[in-house]
Amino acid sequence: MSMSICDVKAAFRQVATEEFKDIPGEDMIEWRFSNQFEKKMSKLIHKEKSFAWKHVNTAKKRLVVAALIIVALCAAACGVSPLRTRVVNFFRRVYETSIYITFMGDKVDSIGHKYTFSYVPEGFAKVCEYSDNARYFVKWKDNNNNVIQLTQSITRETDAYIDNETINQQKIKIDGKIIEVYTFDGFTLAEWTEHRYYFCIYITGKCTMPVLKEIIGSLE
Repeated sequence: MSMSICDVKAAFRQVATEEFKDIPGEDMIEWRFSNQFEKKMSKLIHKEKSFAWKHVNTAKKRLVVAALIIVALCAAACGVSPLRTRVVNFFRRVYETSIYITFMGDKVDSIGHKYTFSYVPEGFAKVCEYSDNARYFVKWKDNNNNVIQLTQSITRETDAYIDNETINQQKIKIDGKIIEVYTFDGFTLAEWTEHRYYFCIYITGKCTMPVLKEIIGSLE
């Protein structure tokens, strides 16, 4: 009995869920300060005594100053929350014949801004465009029926499935972004996350790496 792509995705989703069901949530993970952190905190408190303790006379106020110092150290150690959480990254599970992709981080559940390319090679014209709450799709075509297709998808309740039996894989970097590139039989597929969305570009016909970088770099 043959399986539909929906059945395959459901099977992969079930496998991924089973494999990671025992991983505790962030609020359940126990943690403690390292010795290096405690030493740095002790040195900083000692350093601040010459300034702060001269101007603080009560035990309660001294406790407040110590708490503020600890908060400052924690902020430096952990980073600023808005910058840390508003990021979405790939989670790639590589199997023998396929790659299963899910997303981790501050995921989005609807399409806000619709992104497109400001540059496509000469001869290509937009022929199709579609959008809903979960994805935005736009396609360009030239006179030889070569296609450039961009898909923008939400990262919540979304996964991707790629057959890796016959493809060549490589990573490229564009403006600090890591782009996963797959080439096979005259086709080029590239995928990445940006602005908390998942982007995928599909190109038929010859496409050099410089041209691919220029196209992706023009996303706006």
